[in-house]
Amino acid sequence: MASVATDPAHRHRGRARQTVAAARQWLVDVGCGQVHLTASPGGERLYRDLGFTTPDPAGPTPLRWNAP
Repeated sequence: MASVATDPAHRHRGRARQTVAAARQWLVDVGCGQVHLTASPGGERLYRDLGFTTPDPAGPTPLRWNAP
């Protein structure tokens, strides 16, 4: 996944959240244990809500998610 963007007319309906959550679950299903990404300021909250954390608390990105 190179980028996540939602057309302005369709924002705030949970589509990006559903897409990222489904992609993350697929990665878990195929054995991926960790995802690294760089979030835009506008997308950072979405990723944090989905469990991504900052490896270095002093910086806003990159974010990391570890499979449970």
